[in-house]
Amino acid sequence: MLLDRHGYAPTPHTDTPGAPPTLPALGVDSISAVITRHLSGQPVRYRTRSRTTASGDPAPTPEPEPIVEIELSRDYYEIGTAARRRDAELLADVDDRLDAVLAHMDDWLTRTDALIADTLGARTT
Repeated sequence: MLLDRHGYAPTPHTDTPGAPPTLPALGVDSISAVITRHLSGQPVRYRTRSRTTASGDPAPTPEPEPIVEIELSRDYYEIGTAARRRDAELLADVDDRLDAVLAHMDDWLTRTDALIADTLGARTT
């Protein structure tokens, strides 16, 4: 069985069209090396990626992505607080409803306990 570097055994679905690519799996030697270093109290060594190409030239530095400024509505604060106020009003009676449910459950359990006691009392007499 092969595990990826996070200890997960990926299912072999890399050939499925449209499936996301999986990380390369670790073999027995790699897993053994990780466990050995862990048991000896040493950190796992990660290989650093080479900054050179196959021809030995330095790899090109990628162009930084342009910063896209997002224009927010000036009313975002009022919209957010109005939504939270509306949600608070909708949830205002939740405590009362839950208290009513608990009271109903206590009543139901009391009646059930009385029924069981009556049934057991009738059997012993």
